[in-house]
Amino acid sequence: MNVKRLPPSVKISLALILLAIPIAGLQVYISSAAPWWRPNYRAMATAALSSAAIFLPLTIMIARGKLWAVPATGLAGMIWCILTAWMGLRNKNPSIGLFFLLLSIYWFAAWIWLRHETGRSFFNPDQKWFEGSPRPIPGLSCLLGQQSVPARVCRIDTGGAFVFNNSPEGRTFFSALRPSGRVGISFVFRDSTVACLGLPVTILDGGAGAGFTFAGMDPDSKKMLGDFIETLRGEGHE
Repeated sequence: MNVKRLPPSVKISLALILLAIPIAGLQVYISSAAPWWRPNYRAMATAALSSAAIFLPLTIMIARGKLWAVPATGLAGMIWCILTAWMGLRNKNPSIGLFFLLLSIYWFAAWIWLRHETGRSFFNPDQKWFEGSPRPIPGLSCLLGQQSVPARVCRIDTGGAFVFNNSPEGRTFFSALRPSGRVGISFVFRDSTVACLGLPVTILDGGAGAGFTFAGMDPDSKKMLGDFIETLRGEGHE
């Protein structure tokens, strides 16, 4: 999966994870026995660099669409919190205990936000390794671009949708998508139709499909889309 653009909300969630780099240096400063006016800069820098060596590659992988890096990031944060709690108990240091509480709040908020943003319809097709493509939403059809290229919709919400190729011309269409190009998308479910403009966020290899975030929608269009999605949910489709 190739990520063509990162929506601002995803960028913010990744930036929040990267705050772990200075936080690691801050933890060394708090736990150090050195006087506050003469901190151990070398130890602080070592901790920050160690944190960067872990979390910078993980955020890069997530930005490139490697979704396995999302749980790996959460696991790394959880291990960090456990080690901090153990350090505070072993040293009987109230400052480390307080830092552990704040660190846990930070990681909980960062993890929830990251998981939410990377789980959005336009970013995550929810494709299992043992299947060629996710099952489409029954009864929901989709036409893309001026050529009205048919596609199967596997996920959709008010922020975007992930669609899969459904025709020979679709493979060429998806492969030719560009980050700056807006694509007209029409969704039809029974007697309901809604039209949107989509910006490609992620594109599957080989032109198999793509995730689009909806853009340039006025309040009336957003309401129509919301009502359309509620109709789908009313039929039991998430």
